[in-house]
Amino acid sequence: MVFKGRENSQDLATFLKPHTLGVFSQLSDFLQEVKVKVSTERKQLILRSMGALARHVGKAISDYAPQYMSTFQTMILVEELSEVTLETWQVFLTMLEPDEIKPFVGPTTAAFISSWAKLNANARNLALRSLEYLILEIGDQLEEHLDDVVDLSSLPELQHLA
Repeated sequence: MVFKGRENSQDLATFLKPHTLGVFSQLSDFLQEVKVKVSTERKQLILRSMGALARHVGKAISDYAPQYMSTFQTMILVEELSEVTLETWQVFLTMLEPDEIKPFVGPTTAAFISSWAKLNANARNLALRSLEYLILEIGDQLEEHLDDVVDLSSLPELQHLA
């Protein structure tokens, strides 16, 4: 099956949807080194591919949100993987509808803030962009879940969001 151009992106999403959990499980096993040792470079590639999978599956990726969140919350703690994890996390967040993001506002912001001191400048910028997306761009659509944002006032770089 060959998919070319935008006109077939829906076909690709339809094809991928029933296979997404299996693909995700395999990728997750590689990240956790369940069967084989995996290099850092390969893990970075796997995390990027999770973002590509989310883009191709589209809005239906919300069905796999708990699996994505679990992976992100683990991988952000690995210094060599934090930046690519945040890149993929941002892709994931922007693929979801605001109603689908609501349960993940607290855990997402908590993961970012608890990891902040360990993040390099690029990773912090990625986390900041995701926080701005959640709070400034779609915050009004998150309703009471915006109250789940952890306290940002302790970090000077985030004062404008507090």
